[in-house]
Amino acid sequence: MVKFLRTAAFPILIVVLLAFFVQQMVMNRDTGDKEMDFREFVQKVKDQDVQSVVINPKDQMMTVVLNDSDNKIEVGYTEDYPLTQLLLDNDVEIGRAHV
Repeated sequence: MVKFLRTAAFPILIVVLLAFFVQQMVMNRDTGDKEMDFREFVQKVKDQDVQSVVINPKDQMMTVVLNDSDNKIEVGYTEDYPLTQLLLDNDVEIGRAHV
């Protein structure tokens, strides 16, 4: 074991481990943008927890801002659901992404 500590392999191993931990910390950093499934989104709208929604019809995605946060949450949707009516009935601000 002592001979291993004196060789170049030990410092290289330490550097590799440090690089791994730094990478994990950087990759797991919270950017503020989160995702939510459509079922959760509908429930949040019905519970009056949604402040505003920007709809991007090209990608069938919405950017949602909740009442208790400034973070933007991405939610996918389908055109089958009466989305606009749900938002209007619950007084949610609606915007459209510039395509």
